[in-house]
Amino acid sequence: MKPTHFMIYSKWMENNAALSEKIVTALEKNGFVQDEANPRLVIILGGDGSFLRAVHDRMASLDDVRYLLFNTGHLGFYSDYSIGEEEAFIRDILNEEGVPDLLPLYEINIDGKEFRCINDLAIQSGETVFMDVYVDGELLTDNRCNGIVVSTPCGSSGFLSSLGSPLVLDNTSDIYQFSILAPCRNRLYVNPIAKAILSGRQKLQIHVRDVEKTMVYIDGEHKPEFIGQNFTFTHQGNESVSLLHLRKSSQIVRLRKNLSGKES
Repeated sequence: MKPTHFMIYSKWMENNAALSEKIVTALEKNGFVQDEANPRLVIILGGDGSFLRAVHDRMASLDDVRYLLFNTGHLGFYSDYSIGEEEAFIRDILNEEGVPDLLPLYEINIDGKEFRCINDLAIQSGETVFMDVYVDGELLTDNRCNGIVVSTPCGSSGFLSSLGSPLVLDNTSDIYQFSILAPCRNRLYVNPIAKAILSGRQKLQIHVRDVEKTMVYIDGEHKPEFIGQNFTFTHQGNESVSLLHLRKSSQIVRLRKNLSGKES
């Protein structure tokens, strides 16, 4: 990789201090410049949650920034490197240009306030709530349920997968999907629509009637300040996050490895 301005991001820097110092020393010896204000390369030491937090922390300056992940966390779905591969990681930064995976950003509007997400939006409740779901302004389903999860292609292998929804094998697909949590099915609520896949051109609108009973999560992080009643979920086709892969590994291989544990 050509020398550039970079920064190290880690939620628990005290746990990753030795690896961070090793990376900084090696890169600076080869012309890289550590620059936390205006990095062109953000090296993340952590898991998938750390990657999502790093993106959200720099949401206002995503242009021309590439993210590179070394997994020191748990699953590490987004990463190609983990503990024991430190030397290979540094060597590949210096010698490989890599291939960027452009992860699409989706827009969430909560009562007039705009946010972005890479993985998913979850609206959850410990008890049943009334919820209306619209597509392009037309009512699709109304129900009593425990919430809803709306997922991008990237998030299809996470929360949504545990709800029995299909995997999306292409992160750049212009689609998204939702799954209602524990929908009531009785003579009062006979509408069977609990899951759907939408085109990126379609707008999903969610009206929560029992707003005081719900909690909101964006990309897995609880947002207690975002108590909302009206949610809109849309795809912003012109915005993406550049995740750099220095090793040749397809989305199919990463899904198989992380979900089944099979390397080949």
